[in-house]
Amino acid sequence: MNSDDNRKYACLRLNSVEDAKELIRKVLEEICHEGKSVEMSGRVCNLLQVWLRSHEMTKLEDVEKRLEALEKRAEGRQ
Repeated sequence: MNSDDNRKYACLRLNSVEDAKELIRKVLEEICHEGKSVEMSGRVCNLLQVWLRSHEMTKLEDVEKRLEALEKRAEGRQ
């Protein structure tokens, strides 16, 4: 990566799935139009897969907590 690439991604934030989609779009655009980032695209893809799995795990933990609360509430009614 050259210094322009470093600046471009210096403020990168992955707080949502939409942020990840936007990054993927930018990388693909560079690959298609400029021929840049091709050597790094595999690494970016791997990092995004890891990020997505961790994001899914966070969401799953939230669903499990909600399910547990619903089950406790249902037990209390019986």
